[in-house]
Amino acid sequence: MAEWTLKIAPPWFDAVASGQKTLELRREDTRRFEPGDVLVLREWRTDLDIPEWRRAVQAAWMEEPDPDRRRARIAAIYAHYESRCYTGRTCRVRVTHVLRHADVPDLLPPGVAALSIRRMEEDGP
Repeated sequence: MAEWTLKIAPPWFDAVASGQKTLELRREDTRRFEPGDVLVLREWRTDLDIPEWRRAVQAAWMEEPDPDRRRARIAAIYAHYESRCYTGRTCRVRVTHVLRHADVPDLLPPGVAALSIRRMEEDGP
């Protein structure tokens, strides 16, 4: 069983946290979800000025000739941006079932998983 930290937009976060939403669609391009996995859903702010952040990264890339200093500058930009990206609300859910393209090729595109989820408070012993 793995634990995955994932971002989620406010309307979907509220629905999961209330128990109303019990299905999560996620790409599986860099990970593979399995029943029993835990998802730590972090509410993501959707009101940030992303172009401002992108311009800062592009400027650091273009202006800093030293690769080590460039990496450090970009890492600092990412850290600053990420600290502003989340609302601070989290919700832990357990994956109870996974459907993939191979299971339902007419419903799910390749690389996308449909996860049945249950809030951790509801797990019981």
